[in-house]
Amino acid sequence: ICTPSCKNNGVCMAPNQCECDDGFMGKTCEIEEERLCLTAPILLPSNALASCSPT
Repeated sequence: ICTPSCKNNGVCMAPNQCECDDGFMGKTCEIEEERLCLTAPILLPSNALASCSPT
């Protein structure tokens, strides 16, 4: 059971561990990668990866 629940179609894979759809990240899939690339700086957990490509 994930508490809080996974957002943006994320799937709870283990207790408090969400697997996020493409384009989302964060503990509960609450961070939209596109939005992350537009708002800097932002602090991410040490195990988070973000990939931003130029527009």
